[in-house]
Amino acid sequence: ESLLEEVQSQVGTFAFTVTEEEMASYLTRKMSENQEQAPVEGLYVLFRDNQITIGGDVWMENLGIKVPVELGLIAMVDEDGLLRFEIASVAVANMNLPEALEKSLSTAITDVMNSQFANYLSGFKIETVYVNGGLFTISGEKR
Repeated sequence: ESLLEEVQSQVGTFAFTVTEEEMASYLTRKMSENQEQAPVEGLYVLFRDNQITIGGDVWMENLGIKVPVELGLIAMVDEDGLLRFEIASVAVANMNLPEALEKSLSTAITDVMNSQFANYLSGFKIETVYVNGGLFTISGEKR
């Protein structure tokens, strides 16, 4: 969060890079807010081949078990210079989900990711995103 707050103080152009560990820590903290127990255990983030992979074990209370979940996200810049995320894949217990459920889950997740970054990057025009080699780099300029 301090990195994103630092971007807010920038004038002109900017670039910042987030590591897999930093993103995993941030997501774990955000998901744990207002909850007794983190909804995802063993959360991990991978930045590889232009894709963000987020995974971990999710407690399925109605089943009484932990289930491994893995999401593949694509980060992109839209025509308005805004950072957007789209789901590339969703796997639960190493199985692909039915299309309707995947679409519903995809919408919920991308809405959260898009709004979280929009809070910090409002007032900026994003020009490039780079996701590879364990790094997620965003660059752009103040509007």
